[in-house]
Amino acid sequence: MAGYDVLTAINVETGLTEVATGHPDAVLLDLRMPLSDGLAFMRVLRTRERARHTPVAIITGDYFLDEVVISELRELAAPVYFKPIWLQDLIAIVKRMCGPD
Repeated sequence: MAGYDVLTAINVETGLTEVATGHPDAVLLDLRMPLSDGLAFMRVLRTRERARHTPVAIITGDYFLDEVVISELRELAAPVYFKPIWLQDLIAIVKRMCGPD
């Protein structure tokens, strides 16, 4: 709707495959996913040379994140945004990560 091409993944493994093959400009990531979680995704993503600097934004409905998790996400360069997020907010987050074009 805002002119971005979007890839989707339902779990960490599929997401990492999409990043490796699709080379996205940015990643929007939920912390809660089947089989594993967004933090595990981030740990692996930051070890991969081609994706190490890909901008990532965490979207979560978990308002009770442990300070250790928040600290690690900060170290992994992944800001956290809390649900609900409206479409215009989501577009603004993507624009901050990718630039206006």
